[in-house]
Amino acid sequence: MASDLVDRPRYVFDRNHQGASVRLNYQHFLITTLTDNQLLHQATQDRIDLSTPHRVADIGTGTAIWPMQLAQKLPHWQIDGFDISGDQYPSATWVSPNITIHEHDAFQPLLSEYHGKYDIVNLRFFITLLNGQILNQLLQNIMALLKPGGLFQWLDIDAPSVKPIGLEPASMTRTSLVATMMKNTPPDAALWITPNCDMATSARFEAIAYDQLRLNDLHRPIWNQCVTMGLEEVIAGLEKRESGAESARAQEMRDILDHLSKEFRQGVSIDTPWFYLVVRKPL
Repeated sequence: MASDLVDRPRYVFDRNHQGASVRLNYQHFLITTLTDNQLLHQATQDRIDLSTPHRVADIGTGTAIWPMQLAQKLPHWQIDGFDISGDQYPSATWVSPNITIHEHDAFQPLLSEYHGKYDIVNLRFFITLLNGQILNQLLQNIMALLKPGGLFQWLDIDAPSVKPIGLEPASMTRTSLVATMMKNTPPDAALWITPNCDMATSARFEAIAYDQLRLNDLHRPIWNQCVTMGLEEVIAGLEKRESGAESARAQEMRDILDHLSKEFRQGVSIDTPWFYLVVRKPL
């Protein structure tokens, strides 16, 4: 079982309705600007009749912002959101009737009643929970959900391509440090984030499209804020665990964050490309 894997990464962020949910929603609206506010990749739209009812699964749905926005655009579709925790889900009062949100661990297979039921499976912002050992388990679970010919789209940080940008190296010491941390999370990502879709085709998916999305100067301040909010969550998590080593690490991270914020104000940032992958379950 996936939960028995020894190297399963810890979720390092928080799940509260204050900073953590704000960061996720903020990040959602930032990244959708890179796709002209299209929630479905163009390759997905080219292969789906939008006027026909379809069933969609959103894995790691978080605050459920993606399915809620998609449901407004496509009220005749059925959309299911899944997350290991429902702590960040919106009040049921605000959830459209064509959305159902569940609590489920993506590394465990869903009940057979969900197998082969979905035309599209969506995954975003999941990279920090992965490594090469458990990636295939996740992809197998997604494959099981899809109908034959169903599409899987995945948008996430292209971790190996992350780099600091600024005026000169001396002006971004902490920025470089945080960029290196992001670049190496997960540590083996460079082996499977490739333009030829190796990570998905090795799991028997058929490659459809692979794009790289890039931030521009308009997005730099917003992304800097996402990064600092994420670090605040990581620090808070270390402080809660109250061990000596983690307390010392939290203090070290707090010092990094304080200096990072000063560097960001001077005009440096972390250049963070995003990959957008679309693959298909064989017919």
